[in-house]
Amino acid sequence: MLKESNNPLFVFGNGIRLSGGLDILKKVVNKSNIPFVTTWSTCDFFPTDYNLNLGIIGLYGQRGANKAINNADLLICIGTHLNVTHTSTRLDEFSKESKKIIINIDKEEIKNSSVQFDL
Repeated sequence: MLKESNNPLFVFGNGIRLSGGLDILKKVVNKSNIPFVTTWSTCDFFPTDYNLNLGIIGLYGQRGANKAINNADLLICIGTHLNVTHTSTRLDEFSKESKKIIINIDKEEIKNSSVQFDL
């Protein structure tokens, strides 16, 4: 999916912090050169002026970050199940042209997601 993508985007959630995966995440970001957005609980992972950081998503997020979500053709969601504060209630409008991958250590969170994931 990543090889076929022209506009991939990482979405980082608090599960990264809970799993102790921040150091690995930073290596992946630096090696992949894929831009990312964060949830409010992970906005401290990278400086706001970091070149791949597009901002905080959601109802109380930043316009540029939310536009990046909608313009992506592949969302790679790590440590988040994209709850309603990230997606709004209009799920049919949430990044409707993208394929979605979720990586989460909590299977119950995946089951509780309103977003349909491809992988």
